[in-house]
Amino acid sequence: MAPYRWLAKELLEAGPLVGLAVNDTSGYLGLPAEELIPRLAERYARELLDQGGEQFHIVGYCLGGLLATEIAGRLTEAGAHVASLVVVSSYRVPYQIGEELLFEYAFGRVLSADLGRMGFPTDEQLVGQAFQRVLAATPGQVPDGAFDALDGQPGLVEVAERFRALRRRSPEERRAAMARQFVDEGLAVGSPEQATQLYEVFRQSFRAANLHQPELYAGDMTLLRPRGTLRFLPGLQADMTEFWRDVCLGELDVIDVAGDHFSCLDASNVAEAVRHIRAVAEKSAVS
Repeated sequence: MAPYRWLAKELLEAGPLVGLAVNDTSGYLGLPAEELIPRLAERYARELLDQGGEQFHIVGYCLGGLLATEIAGRLTEAGAHVASLVVVSSYRVPYQIGEELLFEYAFGRVLSADLGRMGFPTDEQLVGQAFQRVLAATPGQVPDGAFDALDGQPGLVEVAERFRALRRRSPEERRAAMARQFVDEGLAVGSPEQATQLYEVFRQSFRAANLHQPELYAGDMTLLRPRGTLRFLPGLQADMTEFWRDVCLGELDVIDVAGDHFSCLDASNVAEAVRHIRAVAEKSAVS
């Protein structure tokens, strides 16, 4: 629930608010990644219906957008009224990622950690260029070790050197050092053990989003799309929009909001997102 903390504060005054969180880590990690989203959607929809709800306004961010859409479909099939569905900066990465170091890089980026101290390049645009070079060589896949052999221009050579240096350490060594660093930097982790566990949850979530095959959604939905570019994933805005156009069979309303993928719901930008979420809910009430 961490990414929703500022959003939840703003929405609490509108009425009953339910947040869906991972409270059984071992159970979450034990689910096959390709089955995680549909199985959770089925469970959460059933729990929401068991609480007696008949009308729902559903919001999901990142992986939560994929999950929210599946929940909305199941609630509708069960006869409940999904008054509005809003997905915020959500997307299914369309290529298979086998490079473990990319998960670690993305996790550090999510927590706003010192990526240089973790051993990664600090220029996000450079990592994005490396990403595109790898995908050009192996379309649809980012194989394990693919960054190690990059060459041609100084920046890509630097990326390759950094990845090779990190790979000389075992995954266990890297995770332990990463966890200690996060605690030292005062990030949202209580102990090295909790940091390691949080990483495993993140990795499972990323893989689930990567492998998910979404069902088509027969209702209307709103996509809140960050204006800020994410240089780590060039072209994200266009890819994200096209993805939801393919999923949504009803009317898709695309609204650009402040921030980038990592900051669009933080304290400095959440007001704009809240304004649009409320407007969507009010519009559904009128119609």
